[in-house]
Amino acid sequence: MTQRLDCTPLEQAGAAYQHTAGPGNYATHTVPRLVRALLVKYLRNLSLRELEDEIQTNLLVKWFVGYRPFEAGADPSTLERFAQWGIAHQTRTFFDEVLRQLAQNLPPERQQPQIGDTYALRANAAQETLLTRLRHTCRNLLGGAGRG
Repeated sequence: MTQRLDCTPLEQAGAAYQHTAGPGNYATHTVPRLVRALLVKYLRNLSLRELEDEIQTNLLVKWFVGYRPFEAGADPSTLERFAQWGIAHQTRTFFDEVLRQLAQNLPPERQQPQIGDTYALRANAAQETLLTRLRHTCRNLLGGAGRG
């Protein structure tokens, strides 16, 4: 069983990316670095500014992304250009590939119930009127949940 995420499919999906702005003729921040940086962003729910700070200050993140200890990481505009290119050309690649690898490498966990945030969950209760919900609540409080 693999104990790590294989970034190769993500890097291959981004291989067609070429930066069109900046001072140099070659990409300072390679596709593998940009892929890994965005992976950190998505997994840790960071903004681009927070990601830049994380790459600069967290040595483990800096190492994972592919930078040497005193090397400058990508700035938010570079990360944004790559993220926008990914949205336009590889819409679901990150999401689908990470889920595919999780399902492949961790099959028992895939079968277990998952706990998540239900803030945006749409439930049948949302279809009821306020009066109907109050009636159901009162019926349940009075112990008559089985009665129609």
